[in-house]
Amino acid sequence: MEQIRAIIAANISELRLRSGMTQQELAEKLNYTDKAVSKWERGESVPDISVLARVAEIFGVTVDHLITDHRHGRAPEKQAADAASGRAEEAPASDSQSNMSKLAGIFGFRSAGKFTVTLMAAAAVWLVAVTVFVCLTVFVPTYRRAWICFVFAAPLTAIVLLIFNLLWGRMNNSFALMAVCVWTVLGALFTFFIESQPWIIFLIGIPAQAIILLWQLLYNRKKSK
Repeated sequence: MEQIRAIIAANISELRLRSGMTQQELAEKLNYTDKAVSKWERGESVPDISVLARVAEIFGVTVDHLITDHRHGRAPEKQAADAASGRAEEAPASDSQSNMSKLAGIFGFRSAGKFTVTLMAAAAVWLVAVTVFVCLTVFVPTYRRAWICFVFAAPLTAIVLLIFNLLWGRMNNSFALMAVCVWTVLGALFTFFIESQPWIIFLIGIPAQAIILLWQLLYNRKKSK
């Protein structure tokens, strides 16, 4: 039992550190206290199977991964000591991978891989925008507003980021992205129709922003219960 505790402790600590997540952040995702997470990582207690399943889901691994020793050639006593001191050994990674993991943790993503996919999707929007801009400039030189492609790329990027954040990220970030989507869409429409000065279009954003703020308030209140 002591050995399995040490293995689970080391694995949870390693996965948490690799994702750039604090004990408090992991505890919030599990609806536990950071003291409970600290005890798990020190090997003083073991989460039950349902909590292990949730931990595995958060870090994108299986329960079997959490209970398997991935550090060959090291004694259980040494593993327990590492877990107790908070110095769980991380898998070899480049500096760029480590930085990406930290960024993923900051934005609430479960893994650096999912965060990277999200950034790639956002970059794809700008690839399309640049491609359309170049095509219009080269093949339709009389069209003087090819730059509008970049204006509409901003709300499209916000929408893409919102979709992926809803799938993999932190909900509070989604509320911020919703607000960005509203105002960038209105800004893009205003810019496109700027000749007719449709400034009144921004009035739509006021109730939309109010709804987003109230929704966030209800979400945070429900989460705190």
